[in-house]
Amino acid sequence: MEDLLSLRDLRVHGRHGVTTEEQTVAQEFAVDVECPTDAATAAASDDLADALDYRRLRDIAEAVIGGPPRRLVETIAEELAERVLRELHRPWVRVRVTKLQPGTIPGRASVEVTRHQTNAEGSRPRSDPEDARRRTAVRPPIELHVPDFGLVKDFYGRLGFGVEREEAGDDGYLIMRRGQTAIAFWSGSAAVARHSFFGRFPAATPRGVGVEIIVEVEDVEALYEKVRGSMPVVAPLRRRPWGARDFRLEDPFGYYLRITERAP
Repeated sequence: MEDLLSLRDLRVHGRHGVTTEEQTVAQEFAVDVECPTDAATAAASDDLADALDYRRLRDIAEAVIGGPPRRLVETIAEELAERVLRELHRPWVRVRVTKLQPGTIPGRASVEVTRHQTNAEGSRPRSDPEDARRRTAVRPPIELHVPDFGLVKDFYGRLGFGVEREEAGDDGYLIMRRGQTAIAFWSGSAAVARHSFFGRFPAATPRGVGVEIIVEVEDVEALYEKVRGSMPVVAPLRRRPWGARDFRLEDPFGYYLRITERAP
């Protein structure tokens, strides 16, 4: 199930309607917006830069509702949805605009629309929001075979990774993500021994030999100070000949990690 950000019952004033009075005197509208987000990454970093700031949804709603008069609520909802897709780069958005005092009838009048990004050919993706997220998410470029997901979540969680997907069982699967860095983990069960390639190697073969996993972070010095007393540091923080600072860790299964800032 994908993560969602919802903005509910935002009250905004605008001059919209079919009568001259409605287009002259501002009245109150209620706006609801729902779109996908990556809550796991934001929660892991606790950094607004990794989150979809709901104030941006508010700003778009205020700009559209407070903008030029429109005759129909449908037009307002369509414009609002189009701006969210274009400005916030969401794969899909659901917008409901409610006219609280329609004027000619008692009660409220609402229009709800769901819109999706279009591809390069101009066709719309399938309407399943989870399918849209799978197509747009950055896929893990590496998969590690490990015997214990609990150790994975503890170790990589302390580095700021969050769980994006987890499937339990002997043939389980786990994806953890920190910003744009995603690592997949296979359970390392008997299925590895039956694998057409990996099954050729003895079960005691050391993991991670000849492999270096690179994780780019924004503040490498702060992360190093946070973990150096509690995690197995293989090489301390220092500046490398190519200009970037990094430090090296060994994870619980013997995989070698380079935690680095971006090279200048």
